[in-house]
Amino acid sequence: AEYMGGYNQLWCLPVQRPLIKMHTTQEVAQFLHTTFDKQQKDTAVIKNAELMLVQLAAKQPQRCLQILVEIVSSSAFPFDVRRAAIQRLHRLASENIEERLKDSVLIEVSLAIIQVIMTEWMEPQLRTSLRRFLTRLLFEIDETTGFVEQCFRAISVGLASGSLHTMKGALVVMRAVICVSGSGMNTVCSVVLPQLIAIANKAFSAATPAGEGGGVMLPFDFADILRLCLKVVQEMLTRFDDDDEALALPDIFQDSKSMMDIIELFSKILTVQTPPDTEPSRTLPLRLKNHVIDISDDLLQNLNHHPAEIFRVFVAHLLVSALDYLHGFCSSNVSDKKDDHLLEKVASTSLGFVQTALKAGFFYTIFADWRERLVVEVLGPLLQPDTEEKINVEINAEEFLSYALDTVMDQETENAKTAAASLLYTVAEHIDGALTVIITSSVQTIRGFAELLAQGVSFFPSQEVFERELEKRELSVDSALMSICILVGMLSSKRAELMQGVLSIIQDCSEVLTERGSILIRARYAFFLGQVVEVVCISPSDLKPEEMVVQCPSFYKALDNVIRTISATSPKDETEAVGMTACDALLNIMRDEDCQEYVAVVFAQLMPAFVELILRCNFVTFFSVMEDIVKVYQKELLPFFRPLMDALVNRIMSKYRGQADRDDPIEMIATKCWNIIRTITDKVGLVRACFYDIVQALSPVFEVLPNSDELSLYEDVMFVLSDLMSRTQSVPPELWALFPAVSRCYELTKQDLGFVFGALNAYLAYGSQQLLAQPANISLLFNMASTTLAQADDDSSRLEACLLFQMLLQHCHGSIDSFLEPIIMACVQALERGVKFMMTRCELLEVICCAFAYNAIATLSILEKHNLMDKYFTFLLPNVGHLPLTYDRKVVALGLSSILTVPFQRLPDSMKQRFKDMFLRLITLLTVQLMEESMGERAKLLFQPKAPQSPAQLGQTQDDTETETETETETDDSDGDEEEEE
Repeated sequence: AEYMGGYNQLWCLPVQRPLIKMHTTQEVAQFLHTTFDKQQKDTAVIKNAELMLVQLAAKQPQRCLQILVEIVSSSAFPFDVRRAAIQRLHRLASENIEERLKDSVLIEVSLAIIQVIMTEWMEPQLRTSLRRFLTRLLFEIDETTGFVEQCFRAISVGLASGSLHTMKGALVVMRAVICVSGSGMNTVCSVVLPQLIAIANKAFSAATPAGEGGGVMLPFDFADILRLCLKVVQEMLTRFDDDDEALALPDIFQDSKSMMDIIELFSKILTVQTPPDTEPSRTLPLRLKNHVIDISDDLLQNLNHHPAEIFRVFVAHLLVSALDYLHGFCSSNVSDKKDDHLLEKVASTSLGFVQTALKAGFFYTIFADWRERLVVEVLGPLLQPDTEEKINVEINAEEFLSYALDTVMDQETENAKTAAASLLYTVAEHIDGALTVIITSSVQTIRGFAELLAQGVSFFPSQEVFERELEKRELSVDSALMSICILVGMLSSKRAELMQGVLSIIQDCSEVLTERGSILIRARYAFFLGQVVEVVCISPSDLKPEEMVVQCPSFYKALDNVIRTISATSPKDETEAVGMTACDALLNIMRDEDCQEYVAVVFAQLMPAFVELILRCNFVTFFSVMEDIVKVYQKELLPFFRPLMDALVNRIMSKYRGQADRDDPIEMIATKCWNIIRTITDKVGLVRACFYDIVQALSPVFEVLPNSDELSLYEDVMFVLSDLMSRTQSVPPELWALFPAVSRCYELTKQDLGFVFGALNAYLAYGSQQLLAQPANISLLFNMASTTLAQADDDSSRLEACLLFQMLLQHCHGSIDSFLEPIIMACVQALERGVKFMMTRCELLEVICCAFAYNAIATLSILEKHNLMDKYFTFLLPNVGHLPLTYDRKVVALGLSSILTVPFQRLPDSMKQRFKDMFLRLITLLTVQLMEESMGERAKLLFQPKAPQSPAQLGQTQDDTETETETETETDDSDGDEEEEE
């Protein structure tokens, strides 16, 4: 009715619109107070207040905006009410601004909010919230309305007021306006920047000398104005992007006069001190320094590394200042300083600025002077572990390892350590000789520490002095190990002397660091071994045979050290971080493609230790390593296959000897062992070569199976049974003995065929004759399928029941006549009960197609007897051409073709009437299938040539490979002949 202009369309009578109550500002304020009043216990009152606010915003958004702005701008209302009003303003903006409010209203509200922000009493929290809301409002106003000019007029009034609080508000508003300035940004900056410099100089008029320390002392409010000025400059710079030509850096930042004013201002700000009366006063000079460095970094990047000469001079001074600050930061108590968030933030910003300056390429003289100090006295201490890392190595191994990986690889965590890691890589990349200095000094530090450990306390006056010296040095050793890990990608065969230094650590220091080092050193050294593997294992294609022989001892030494570290640790004590890091290192080594040839050379020496670890290790990651070993090293694994299987089964059985919780490592390790066994049974070559070893090794599991109600055990056994029969294409007597377990598993899973389907498929495909020898087996399979079909709630279970019926009819041809009619009727009843998905309906109909293939005359008689012929063919024939899968098409084609074998005079009359239609549908189906197969073969020949694969890649023995190669050659030849004939 409202859409029709106030008239009812049916009767054409005026509609009485409900009057909307005009709430007053006081009423809305009371509603806001009620929504958060904890003393209000009546939920009905709270809900009513919320409803009134929602209705006001929905029906009168403009009036709602005005009232909320009045509440926020009036000091007569409590702080909590004004804050609630700001939250409502945000919500109203997100729901209504884009569609329901006009520009004139938005401008009116925006100007009102600007006045509110610049009021004397405005609290900093509310001011920040209002700035965000103002930015949201201004984004929705059309630029052509001239709102930016109106905003700046209001800002100018605020800046000229003389009140410090009003000036702060004006600067806050300025940030919001700059955020939304688009095409006129160049003009805006040319107006704003001189104003900012003038305001900053005015603030410095209140400065007094700071005394002996130098610099100037500013009252807190004046220093805070400087901070807000810098925030505005940062906002201007963040509006630009090097990749966007439309947002080029404003001209004023490239003007020499303006740049000189900026540099002069920055130089003054760096000298500011404030009275250390309160926490904000103490930290404000650091915040100012952080902003100056951050802005200079942005300027240097936005000027495309081609700054004006005067700016280069300033950056050079600022660079020296940043380096001095970092040097002082690292001179003492680095760990404590890194725990101070603000100090660390300034250090991180300084490191980023130094990195930008280094990449700019104008300050080589400075970096040449600072090269060794920067590496040894700044970056070295910053890479040392902080307090949190020292705690994590003892109580949170996963966090310790994750942080180490992030420091070396991604540097996503924003702190001083990751910034130092990033700068270290840039230093090694851009400063000549820096890589040599870093690696050489790191190697010397590590070797010196190892010698100290080897000598022991004998050279020290007491054990206490010796331990203090160790504690002092181990932080430097940790930093040295991390430095090598960060730069390992730069080491190559061309830097043989550096690589030899790294190898010397592995050869000479492994035992002493692993056996006598602290928990931190042992964990970090294990991490080091996992990261430097690519140095030890240069790609064998790049090595001469004699060089590879030289490298192998170092590789074996590293691998052996990692294995012994895992063996000596446990996830249940303080050595967890050491063992977990060593397991991760082993995983890296085994997954590195360059390592595979090295592992193959020393595999026979390593495998006994791996088998021993399977029996003893409680780190889940290690069993992931074993899974990778089974996938890659099948040929090398054969001599150790039986001990490996025995060890895996032993760990599985340990789960059933005691009660393991779901979160217990025994539970997870048993699951991992089953995964390894399934990886083994998935490899054709391994199964065929070691079938009886697998079965005999699994015999303890098979023995406990009849007396167990553990569902997970049955599930794992079913998967393994399916794989073993499928890979060998047979059902040996040892596996026939487990057939009753299939029925037991079906019962434990509450009649879910999904867990036993693979095993049943294999029993039927490769052992149908043995099944038929005992009729009870066929009855069991029929009962499973029919029960699932009748009682299952989901279509996936019904699909599996249909497929089980199909397998029975396909593999027991001519031997289950008594089950033919029950199978057909079970499917018909399922169709009559209603089936939701088309795929399930198709599978049910395909069971009857399989019945045709089993015995066409009997099946036709059954359908005729129950008057089902019309129902069946009416649904099947129109859908013959739309079957998605090749298997479905072949089943239907086989069933319909079987009807053709029945003499025409023996067909039921209902079948004779639709014989022609059936015959044509069959021809269409066969034609479509043949065309698809032909196109697929041609596409394979033209676009997918087969690459040669090694036996290891194929997961087969050499004999299997030769046999299949001959077959493929014959196939390729025949395909070629067919192509020539075409």
